[in-house]
Amino acid sequence: MTVKSKWQNRKTVVGSSQLELAERVKDHERRGWRKVGKGVEIHRVHKSEYIQVMEFGRLVNAN
Repeated sequence: MTVKSKWQNRKTVVGSSQLELAERVKDHERRGWRKVGKGVEIHRVHKSEYIQVMEFGRLVNAN
């Protein structure tokens, strides 16, 4: 018997702008994912990335 980690139910959604990230998060929420924490903006040398961690709600709520 294997033990499943809750981290297997998480993924990171990345967008090049806040608008693009919001659209991707909305699309994931329609498929059963939910937000974990607040969105983060990471400044790179040439561009910024907007990141949101998502967690699959159905698998997490089943525990």
